[in-house]
Formats: sequence, C-alpha cells, structure tokens
Amino acid sequence: MLQKGVSLFTEIVGKPPVAFRAGNFGASLSTLEALEKVGIRLDSSFNAAYLRVGCLLDSSGAINGAWRHGTVWEIPVTTFETGIWGLRGLKPLNINAVSLWEMKKVLEQAERIGLAAVTFIAHSFSLFKAADLQFRKLRPDALVLRRFQGLCRFLREQAGRFPVIGFSEIEPSSLQGQEAAVPNMGTLVPVLRKAVQALNRFCSVAFA
Repeated sequence: MLQKGVSLFTEIVGKPPVAFRAGNFGASLSTLEALEKVGIRLDSSFNAAYLRVGCLLDSSGAINGAWRHGTVWEIPVTTFETGIWGLRGLKPLNINAVSLWEMKKVLEQAERIGLAAVTFIAHSFSLFKAADLQFRKLRPDALVLRRFQGLCRFLREQAGRFPVIGFSEIEPSSLQGQEAAVPNMGTLVPVLRKAVQALNRFCSVAFA
C-alpha cells in the first residue's frame, strides 16, 4: 500500500515524498520498517499524547527529540504538559487546539530547556469549519485563522531565534537535543483556551 501511495504521489507531484505521518498517529515500528523499504527516511507519527492509545511507537523516552529506527528518523510531534486541577497530561502542538499564547510559550520554553526543534500539526482543512464530514459546506474558521496568522507574524519577527524549515531541509541528527524535555503551560491558560474552544465549537454547531 505504501509503495502504491509513493508511486501515485510521485506521479502527481513530480518527485517522491520525503516524509510520512500516519493517520491519527497510528504507527508502530513496523510502520518505520515499511517506510524504509519504500525509501522514505523521515517520519512524524510519534505523538506522546497518543502513546498506547493509537500510537504504538517505542521512543525509549525521547518525547520531543528525534530518534532513529534502522535508516528512518522519527521527528516527533511536539507535546507539552498541561495541568488542569489534577488532570495533568500531554497535549500536541496543534494549531486547531492550542492558543497562540501557548504556541509562543512552547517555542520560548523549548529554546530555554534545550529542545533542538519544535514540530507543529496542521492539516489542509485546519483553517475551515465544516458542516459535514465530506466538507461540502464550509467557511473559514476565524479563530484558527487569526491564531495561525499570529503565529506566522511571531515567527517572522523572531526569525533569528526560531528559523522555520520543512522536512526536505531537515538534518535529523541535529534535532536530538534534550529528548525527554517537555514544556509546561501550567493551569490557567489551558482552562481559558478550553472555554474559547468550546464557544468556537458551539458556533460550528450553529453553522451546521
């Protein structure tokens, strides 16, 4: 299946894919071995927030740092700690689910605690609200759009501190850093973000 996907991608785009991420982060070491066979050397399916729920990759404690299995390098989705009155847990850095303030603070903390890289999640549909699963009716998601624009402005203003690169530019061995380091956002801001997200979801229901 992977080989067919690589062939189709190459036919459409004109060059082979350089990286892979499993849907819903549902990957295991067998996934990395299959990627090696089709010539893909970068994967970003490891998400510590999904560990043992959907993600079955064994990172040996490297939560936010790159690690290698065979010839395939795993570039984890960056996760950070939240603490909401005892309900502590890891949250992935997803522009749909994390406030702009949190994204900025994760970047700043990552710099301070020695993370070599920060990896965001974004999808082609991230900036839209859909009224149905087939995306036949949709409109821009103003909240996420403002958040993404704010992140882009911040990264442009702080380009010297936080250079942005794509997977085709990555030198994986330089991204190992402090593998087990995890930024922490505390309690207040995650609570406020949940309230804003709930209101935004209510607006989505009204739209549908």
